[in-house]
Amino acid sequence: MKHAGQHDLVKQTSETLLAYCDTLPSKIDASSVKKEVLEASSRYDKLSKANFDVEKQARIKEQNVDWYLRALEPVRETLEQADVYLECEPLIGLNFEKGKEEILCADVSIFQFLAVMFLITFSNQI
Repeated sequence: MKHAGQHDLVKQTSETLLAYCDTLPSKIDASSVKKEVLEASSRYDKLSKANFDVEKQARIKEQNVDWYLRALEPVRETLEQADVYLECEPLIGLNFEKGKEEILCADVSIFQFLAVMFLITFSNQI
């Protein structure tokens, strides 16, 4: 706890002040001091507990992030290997129209091939 030393100092000082008030011949009403000390101590305890809970959650999340990063390492290596491989490959055009033309040419070529095969087969039967 970051402010534990300050909290202990305030607590000790207030206890010393209250003890001093009790030793005075004329009685001083120290109830307001006692009340403030109890409230400060209570607030400190609540904040310390909340801070502890937040720190615990942060540690758990940090462990989860570490676990995910370790799990992602093989994926990163695979992607790096794929990048190296793809860099060695020739560039492939992504022009849709050109790709469409190539497919149509292939279809025409297949149609021509099938027509020739049909003619050869049909002429052999005659």
